[in-house]
Amino acid sequence: MNLFLKIFLWFLAAIILMIGVLLFLNWTVQTEPTVSRWRVSVRNQTNLYSTAAAQIFEDRGEEGLTRFLEQIRGTEGIIGEVDVVGEDGKVWAPRGVDVRNYDELIIRTFASSDVEMENREPESALTAKRFTSNGKQYIMILRWERAKIMPFFG
Repeated sequence: MNLFLKIFLWFLAAIILMIGVLLFLNWTVQTEPTVSRWRVSVRNQTNLYSTAAAQIFEDRGEEGLTRFLEQIRGTEGIIGEVDVVGEDGKVWAPRGVDVRNYDELIIRTFASSDVEMENREPESALTAKRFTSNGKQYIMILRWERAKIMPFFG
């Protein structure tokens, strides 16, 4: 084999190896920790919002709950969708959203005491948390904007 061809193939192999290492570093150093922190943050915020909704619903009733849902709908990170679903299927402040699309998430959340998360869409994620108010159980559903990952090389 020609000396030039051997040098070229080794150079090509080294470049491919370097690209692989850079992609691996991009994922492990930047992407995974960012996504993990975002998930923890979203779960914590969902817990806080559902606890606040329970207290507001007990103190101020349906009108207070609806006002609270409208306020958090404009919060940074939430993409307009904030719903509370009762055991009987009643929905507060749905804004044209059909919560029957979330039947599986609702069933899973009623059976769980933790925040449930659904990541079916690439641009957003749903979280749901069960809470109790006035002796009845409800679920708060929030749609969150996904974390934006900065490219490794800007």
